[in-house]
Amino acid sequence: MLIASIDSPTLLGVAAVVTAVGGCASTIMALRKSRNEEITDMENKLKEARAENERLAEENHRLKLEKIERGESIEGDTTEEGDE
Repeated sequence: MLIASIDSPTLLGVAAVVTAVGGCASTIMALRKSRNEEITDMENKLKEARAENERLAEENHRLKLEKIERGESIEGDTTEEGDE
């Protein structure tokens, strides 16, 4: 009797629907996880870029001060002497 009910078209249809819903659910969860991982990755890259920017700005400032100490003009400087 149990074997006969397994071959039932209604039961097979229900099994197909349950399988499809499970597949959709797992796809949605995978997409959400992927999106969260991408956001985390982008946040980490942004932090690294900001740190690199800060390091380069400090280095640029240090180099400008060294040039001023040597009496050299700073390329691209638009300030006139006496304005400071």
